[in-house]
Amino acid sequence: MQEVDDSGLLREYVRRGSEEAFAALVGRHINKVYSVALRQVGNPHRAEEVTQAVFVVLARKSRALLKHTSLSGWLFQTARLTSLTLLKSEIRRVHREEEAHMQTIVDQTESEAWRQIAPLLDNAIAGLGAQDREAIVLRFFDGKSMKEIGVALDSSEDAAKQRVNRALEKLRVSFVRRGIASPTALIAGAISAHAVQAAPVGLAATVCATAVKGSAAAGSTLTLVKGVLKLMAWTKVKTASAIGISVVLGALAIGRDNLPRIFEAAWNATPAHSWYDDLQGPVISSDHEHAAFAARKGEKWCVLVDGRETGEYDADIHSLSLSSDGGHFACVIKTGGKWRVVVDGKESAPYDTEPHTLALSPNGKHAAYVIGRGEQWRMVWDGREGASYDEIPLPIFSPDDKRLAYAAKSDGKWWAVVDDQKSGPYEELQGLNFSSNSRRVGYAARRDGDSWRLVVDGEEGKQGYDEMRGPVFSPDGQRMTYAARVDGSWRMVVDGEAGAPYNDDIHDAIFSADGKRVAYAGKRGMSWHVVVDGQEGPPYGDDIHNPIFSTDGKRVAYAGKTGRNWRMVVDGIESPDYGDDIRDPIFSSDGKHVAYAAHTNHKWRVVVDGRESPEHQDFRQPPAFSPDNEHVAYAAEQDEKWRLVLDGREGPLYDDMSPPVFSSDGKYVAQAARKGGRWRIVAERY
Repeated sequence: MQEVDDSGLLREYVRRGSEEAFAALVGRHINKVYSVALRQVGNPHRAEEVTQAVFVVLARKSRALLKHTSLSGWLFQTARLTSLTLLKSEIRRVHREEEAHMQTIVDQTESEAWRQIAPLLDNAIAGLGAQDREAIVLRFFDGKSMKEIGVALDSSEDAAKQRVNRALEKLRVSFVRRGIASPTALIAGAISAHAVQAAPVGLAATVCATAVKGSAAAGSTLTLVKGVLKLMAWTKVKTASAIGISVVLGALAIGRDNLPRIFEAAWNATPAHSWYDDLQGPVISSDHEHAAFAARKGEKWCVLVDGRETGEYDADIHSLSLSSDGGHFACVIKTGGKWRVVVDGKESAPYDTEPHTLALSPNGKHAAYVIGRGEQWRMVWDGREGASYDEIPLPIFSPDDKRLAYAAKSDGKWWAVVDDQKSGPYEELQGLNFSSNSRRVGYAARRDGDSWRLVVDGEEGKQGYDEMRGPVFSPDGQRMTYAARVDGSWRMVVDGEAGAPYNDDIHDAIFSADGKRVAYAGKRGMSWHVVVDGQEGPPYGDDIHNPIFSTDGKRVAYAGKTGRNWRMVVDGIESPDYGDDIRDPIFSSDGKHVAYAAHTNHKWRVVVDGRESPEHQDFRQPPAFSPDNEHVAYAAEQDEKWRLVLDGREGPLYDDMSPPVFSSDGKYVAQAARKGGRWRIVAERY
C-alpha cells in the first residue's frame, strides 16, 4: 500500500478529526522536532516540552496548513520559534556557544565538524530563503531523494539538486563568517549523520494525548503554546519572485486618508510602483501610523520607512526596529566584511563581530546594543562603550528615555548596572525593570550563601526567600507586587503584604490601568484559582488563563479549564462549557462589552456579551471593537478561504486575510486580504 503523504494525513485529521492520522504525522516528524529543540534549549526535558508545544500548535493551526507546500519546513521553523519563546535567555546562550566555536577547523572528521556547527546550524538554516530552507530540511532532516524534493518544491530533480547545492554553499559561507571553515561535503555529511536523533520513548504518545485527545498539559507547556501562537500571529508579508502591496477600496470611492492608520502605514511603506525580490516585516510603530520593511532588489538590501528607501547593503538586514512614534528606526547590517548599527540612516563605527540585542528607547532618540570585544562584551549606548563583562543580556530603557539598566556578569558574579552605577555582586539576578514613571527600578537578587531578596532603588529588603519572581510595578509606579516562595509555598506579596499560600505555582500579577486593583492566578494542589483584590475565585483543575482588566478597571475576565471543558469567567459569572479551547478575551474601550473565541468539536464561535456567532473553521484573533464600541469585526475561515464578519454579516471570500481594524473616525473597517497571489487593503463602510 502506498504511504499517505503529509498533506493527505493532515487533510484526514482536519476533515475527520482522525487521531490515527495525527499520530502518523507525529511519528513521522517527532525525531526532527525534538532534535531541533534539543539543540536550541540544550536540555532534554525542556526539549520534550518544546516538542509537545509544537504539535499542539500543529493541531490548532492544522486547517491553515492545508495550503502549506511542505510540513517539514513549517515544523522546523515552529520548533525553532517555540524554543526561542521558551528561552528568554536565548541571546546569552547563543553568545556563549558562538564564541566558544569561533575557531578555524583543519582536517576535520564528520563528528568534529558536527561539534563545531551544531550550535549554529538551526539559526543558519532559518536565515536561508524559504525554498532553500525547505530543500535542506527535506534532504538532510527527512532523508528525501532529489526527485522527491523536486516534487515537493514543484520543480525538476535537477533543479532540486542545484537548490540543495546552493543552499549548502550558503550554509558554508555562514559558518565561515563565524570562523568555521568546512567544505560543503563535510557539512552535508555531518548534518545527515547527526542532525536528527531519536526522541525519548513514549514522547510520541504523550504528544498525541496532549495535542489531540485533550489530556492535561503542564501549565508551562500551555503558556509556551500561547506565546508561540502570538509570535506566529499576523506580522507577515507574503513573498514571491516579486512582491507588491496594492490598495483596493472595496465598492467605495474613499481616499487614502480615510484608511485605518495601520494599513495606511503599510501602504506608505511599500509604494505601488515598487517591486522587491524579498521583503521582511512589516515592523509597525505602536501608534499605528508608520511601518518599515527590510527589502531586497537583486543582491542589494535597503530599509523602507514609510515608502522611503534608505541605504544600500550587500547582506541581510537584522534587528529592524521602529520607535513608538515611528519617527526613528534602527537596524544591524553587514557591509564590506564589517558589522554596523544603523540609526536613522547613520552608520556606527565598524565592528568585527555582530552587535546583539539592539534596542531603541521609547521615543527613538537613543539606541543601545551589546558588542563583543575579544572574549568580553560591552554595552554601547549612543555610541559610547561601557565596561567589559563576560556576559550581558538585554538593555532596558526607562519609559521616559532618560535611563538605561542592564544585568552583567563578570568572574561568575552578576551585577545590576543602572545609569552606569553597579550594584552587587550577586550569585543570581532576575526581573530587572523600571516603574512606568521611570523613577523606580527593581529586581530580585541572591548573594552568595544568602536567600533571594527584593532590591528597589539600590536598597535590599530584609525579608529573605527561597525563590522569587518579579517585581511588577503598577502603572502609576506607586504600588508593587512580586511572587515569593518560602517553605515550599508561593505567595504573592502586594505592597509588602503576603497573600494566601499556593504550593505548586503562581503567575505574575497584573494591575488595572489606574493601579487600584490587582489580580493573579495560583495553583494549590490540583486546582488553579484566580485572586482579584485578595478574593480567591472558584477552582479549575487543569489550566487557567491570566486574568485581564477592562480599561476602566471595573471588570475582570479570565478562562479556566476542568477536564476537557473551558469556561470564560466575566465578573465572577461563568459561561457555558466549551470543549476544546478558549482564547483570551478583549474588552471594549468603555468596558461595557467583552468578546472572545471558543472552540468546540473542531469549530470556532466568537462570543460577544454571551451571544454566540455561527460556527467557523478558524478565525483571526482578536476580534476588534469599533471606536464607539457598538460594532465588532473579525476574520473567519470557511472552506480554506477567509472573510470579514462585521456584526454577524459575512463579507466576500479571500485566499487569506489579516485581522480587521476600524478607522479612527469610526466610519470604515479595513483588513489586508490576499486574492490571486497579491495582497490588497480592503476598506468598507459599516
